[in-house]
Amino acid sequence: NSSPDPVLVSRIADFRFVMVNQRACENYGHTFEQFLEMEIFDIEVEPLLRDEVRRLYTGLPVGKVVEVQGTNKRKDGTIFPVEVRFTKMNAELGLAIVRDISERKRAERALREASGKLELRVAERTTDLRESNARLAQEITDRKQTEKALRESEQNLRHFTENVIEGIFRTTPEGKILFANPGFARMFGWDTVADLEKTNMVELYASPDRREEVMQIYEKYGQVRNFDVEMRRKDGSPIWVRVSGQKIFDEDGNFKWYEGFLSDITDSKQLETEILKAQKLESIGELAAGIAHDFNNALTEIQLNASVAILHEGLAPEIEEILQSIEKSAVKTKGITQQLITCSSGGKPIRMQTDLKDLLKESIHFALSGSALTGQIEIQEDLHSANIDRGQINQVISNLILNARQAMPGQGRLKVSANNIQVKEHTSIGPLKPGAYLQVSVSDDGKGSHLNILTKYSIHFSAPRTTARG
Repeated sequence: NSSPDPVLVSRIADFRFVMVNQRACENYGHTFEQFLEMEIFDIEVEPLLRDEVRRLYTGLPVGKVVEVQGTNKRKDGTIFPVEVRFTKMNAELGLAIVRDISERKRAERALREASGKLELRVAERTTDLRESNARLAQEITDRKQTEKALRESEQNLRHFTENVIEGIFRTTPEGKILFANPGFARMFGWDTVADLEKTNMVELYASPDRREEVMQIYEKYGQVRNFDVEMRRKDGSPIWVRVSGQKIFDEDGNFKWYEGFLSDITDSKQLETEILKAQKLESIGELAAGIAHDFNNALTEIQLNASVAILHEGLAPEIEEILQSIEKSAVKTKGITQQLITCSSGGKPIRMQTDLKDLLKESIHFALSGSALTGQIEIQEDLHSANIDRGQINQVISNLILNARQAMPGQGRLKVSANNIQVKEHTSIGPLKPGAYLQVSVSDDGKGSHLNILTKYSIHFSAPRTTARG
């Protein structure tokens, strides 16, 4: 921005601008953002062919300056002659310093016109020459300022290289590190670049075969683009990087070194692994749904046979009671399989308005059958109904009662209560919104769980009991 002339930096690959100074915006009438959407041909009146410009960049060594003249145009359509100094900053970026030479061109025309009238206008020509000399002196001063601005730009480029988080490298085919920026050193766990450069690039690869694969791509195509490879940090921990680089040659076509960039993509790779795990779990869910469908069909047959058997006359009361128990158990178990199908397929619960009184009594009776526990039920007389999935709520209550039963293998007392409650603002009952709720409580005389077990109850598949227990 300190340059009095427009300074424009563009990508060699597609000629698009990536950086311009304030003077360029003022001179051409475009904003900085507009420049970033343009290429160098958008400001030229008679642009060179793309292939000719590319050959110019390709044949131009890094750091060498070439001067050309042409005609540019501003946003408002005005055109003006320019003198452009081109230099290739590196293999990807080119820099142009543009000078408006309208005054110089006018001076040159004036000199040509005055040359034919020199004998008649000696005095006038003397004044013009003095003015021309003054302009030339100013141009020399301006050029020195431009050269100073270019040196400052180079310093800024070094500052960028030293502070960018990506790793920038230059190595020999044998892996000797000729150059690395601090971002490269930090990425691999070294404190300084000097310490890193004592290490061979080969040692950073997790597998020698993967480095050989990278080298083969270099040899075949002359460059590597977005190649993902696992490497090792200084402490031996793994790091995934994305490599982009190319082979660099001198003016005579002799190979010099490899140079390029490394980006740390370890987090992205870990995310890909988690997605793969999720896909595997989805497959397991589909398998579970299939098994649940088959099991549900078998339960339907059991329920149907039990229902038909009950219709036979002359059954002993104890046999009829057993068949009714089988029928109820089949219906309840079908509800569980339906929940499994719903969860595994991502479906929604089947909700309906339900009276919890009968549901609680049925669940307690079924869960306590055959045990020596004493059950106590306290249900509010005017208990509200609720819009629930009957099978899921029945499973929750049954599981709580079975857990209590297993916590009291001998005798004990189980208490189940249900009440209407009203949650108000700033409640301490979890993240519930204000409104009317039903509260179901299950308590028992068991010894309970240790504190370190309680902290794990929110984790899937965690339980304080052994295999095949609730």
